[in-house]
Amino acid sequence: MTTAESPVRTARGEARRTRILDAVLTIVGRKGAGAVTHRAVAAVAGVPLAATTYYFTSRDDLLAEALEHAARADLVQLEHDAAEFAADPLTAATLADRLTANVAGWLHGDRPALLAQYEISLESARRPELAATSRAWTDAYSRAIAPALEKLGSPDPERDGWIVFASICGMVLDELAAPQHEFEQAILRPAVERLLVGLTKL
Repeated sequence: MTTAESPVRTARGEARRTRILDAVLTIVGRKGAGAVTHRAVAAVAGVPLAATTYYFTSRDDLLAEALEHAARADLVQLEHDAAEFAADPLTAATLADRLTANVAGWLHGDRPALLAQYEISLESARRPELAATSRAWTDAYSRAIAPALEKLGSPDPERDGWIVFASICGMVLDELAAPQHEFEQAILRPAVERLLVGLTKL
């Protein structure tokens, strides 16, 4: 193998690995974590069975790596979106608009992937090896929301960022379980603004 060939093979390997992890998220989103097997993942990813066992030795590895993969992708988007959260003009109403728009991206994007994120995150309650990734994901959102809350007068922006994010996640989970008419504008946005006013009112 020449030096020139190595990056090509590495890139191909990473592309295959990513395809496998995307397949895990697809399966979890459609059928639940219990449906994840190397054989099922290989079929959805369109790769040989040997490829899944080469990169991931166990089902636990598949789930753990899929959670990290989903978190990385989501946090890239968050980094882009977070710059807008604290932009002027900033009020409880404009921040509620921005957070609602962010959630709309979740709900109208890859729904199976969103369901998978929730389900694999819940796996951390039973699998300690997943807890660090799940916590880091939540903390990233708390920190992203905190500067806007600080500008609005929150006495503890990062804690309140966690309250806002945890509340939004709970409302989104409720919507996924039992969809409601015009959820984002009629239900989520007013609730988020009410929460923001309560947290930032001095």
